[in-house]
Amino acid sequence: MRKTLIYKKRVQDETGREYILWYSLVIRVAEHGRIYGVEIEKTNEYGRQERALIAGISEEKKETQYFLERLWCGVAMPAELNALYDDYIGEKEWQDDRGIYAAC
Repeated sequence: MRKTLIYKKRVQDETGREYILWYSLVIRVAEHGRIYGVEIEKTNEYGRQERALIAGISEEKKETQYFLERLWCGVAMPAELNALYDDYIGEKEWQDDRGIYAAC
């Protein structure tokens, strides 16, 4: 498995402590091609604090990048990743075939 950093964002929590959120595209090579996923890491001056990964979102890179962009725009935290992915899948079921739009 390989990952590529796509977005990085500095944030502060309610106490003023600073963190950096790292949003990466994860690529896994399978027998029939590539499978794309996402990873969110939350770090501070002491190192990694939290990490979440969904390794198998789609065989379509563009679709996975769109989801990753939505995570970045919404300042998604690692602990929220699974719930946000569930919401995204539910949304896709109702989406028509007009294409992928800008996330932000």
